[in-house]
Amino acid sequence: MYHLLANSKKPSLNPKIRLAFPWILWQIWKAQNLFCFEQRRLNAEAVIDKAMEEAAVWLHLHSFIPDDPPEITVEEKTSQAWEKPPLGYF
Repeated sequence: MYHLLANSKKPSLNPKIRLAFPWILWQIWKAQNLFCFEQRRLNAEAVIDKAMEEAAVWLHLHSFIPDDPPEITVEEKTSQAWEKPPLGYF
């Protein structure tokens, strides 16, 4: 895990792999729990394949960029002085 965390900031790594680090850690955690609680082992290739698959899905769903960004308009506001309410208003 130290290796993953230490290398997660390296810009020289392929972004697809670098961005998959959280899913790799999560799949290692799940594989460890599977072994501890159900005595089932997953090989490293299965853990990495599942992590890369889940990372790809998440990145695909969260990388939506609208075709036409919304137009931002700024309204010019004029300040008005406070006026006393007319008699009998309250």
